[in-house]
Amino acid sequence: MESFISSGFSVFDQSKVLERINATPEPMPKMELSHLPEPLLKYINRGLFIFKLPKRGERYFGGADTASGSGGDSSTITILDSDGEQVASFYHNKVPVYVFAEIIDCIGRFYNYTFFVIERNSYGLPLLERLRKEYDYLNLYKHKVFNQSTGRKQMKLGWQTTAVTKSILVSDCKEHFEVGMIQVNCKETLAQMQIFVEADGKTGNKAGQGNHDDLVISLAFAVQAIKANKWYV
Repeated sequence: MESFISSGFSVFDQSKVLERINATPEPMPKMELSHLPEPLLKYINRGLFIFKLPKRGERYFGGADTASGSGGDSSTITILDSDGEQVASFYHNKVPVYVFAEIIDCIGRFYNYTFFVIERNSYGLPLLERLRKEYDYLNLYKHKVFNQSTGRKQMKLGWQTTAVTKSILVSDCKEHFEVGMIQVNCKETLAQMQIFVEADGKTGNKAGQGNHDDLVISLAFAVQAIKANKWYV
């Protein structure tokens, strides 16, 4: 790890990541979380980690990264309070999209109707459609797109990830973490930040079996949620 840190390819300041790893709190025990929505109970400390319970009147901001649920990449959720402190984390690689939609709906409503930024690429699009149409979840990030033929603008749900928008995503997350605008409490997220690198102009997890960056991405989306500072409910 020391050799890797000194290589200079890490996106995040590794001294700050290590400092935070040594100071992270333990997630709340299951016995104190029996009042969570029923679909979430089986995941407590087995994919779902709660660090702080919701406070009345507090606004929460979340990010979600969607995977297929086939056992490879994980579907992940990061929730921050209005001060930027992480209050909850979810990651699981065996959750199909339709189940992940229910999990987001449950945890989002539990945390005072969290404002979510969710990627619309790939599996994210059917997830967004299910949240909007089946669960009537309204507090979702929208972005403006211009119709080139009519010149009119349209609002589309979700974050469209491209080479340009991913660089913004990563840069903003790096800044917010390194200047102390957010506090990461999830050890697994921090572990992924240790292997999040830049190579050949692209950012992602360091190559290797079992290496993932899904939680880093959901954290970055949560940062964008705070930056957008929208509330559609």
